[in-house]
Amino acid sequence: MTLVFNSFQSLLVPFVVIFGLIGLRRGFWREVGITGGMALVLLGTVIFPTALISFINRVIINVPRVFGLLLNVDAEALPNDFLFGDPSSGRFLLARFALFVLLTVLVYTSRYSWAYEGGKPRFARGGGQALLGIIFGAITGLLWFVALNSFLNELRALRNDPVIPPEGTTITIPTITDLSPVVAFVPTLVAILLIILLVLAFLRLPNIWRS
Repeated sequence: MTLVFNSFQSLLVPFVVIFGLIGLRRGFWREVGITGGMALVLLGTVIFPTALISFINRVIINVPRVFGLLLNVDAEALPNDFLFGDPSSGRFLLARFALFVLLTVLVYTSRYSWAYEGGKPRFARGGGQALLGIIFGAITGLLWFVALNSFLNELRALRNDPVIPPEGTTITIPTITDLSPVVAFVPTLVAILLIILLVLAFLRLPNIWRS
């Protein structure tokens, strides 16, 4: 099966235009929160991913030592590359992408206080705010394009393949004979799931207190 697409780079202009129109519809007040949030997401998962994931990794691998101190037991920390591997590995890329998705969901589902007036959404008033909505929407589209382009390039580097879908190539289904690479992903997946559960629990904590 062969899929042929134009270069992914050619999607930059459509991204900017479509997100600009979405920004016009959302309004400046909500779009500025999304743009700022996505900029922070890119800083953590695309521009400085090693710093963020290394910090998360240090916290998790030292959990056994913390419990060991509490129980007065000599416990060693987990190996440094046990969870996410080195920055050039597929496990590290998976962790980056999972964090990107998680943080992006938080950005788009957050209720920005300045975007509401009297409990109702603040819509653009006048051409100036409408134009700002378009501009910030276009910036959001640019941020999305940069992120997806970064992940695509990282995937290409891992495959040692200059062209992969969606830019057109023959898609084949590989036969897995050695399961050790798959098993190596298990700690990464577990760590990602725990992080997601902790974030969801933290977001639900105010509702639990109110109940």
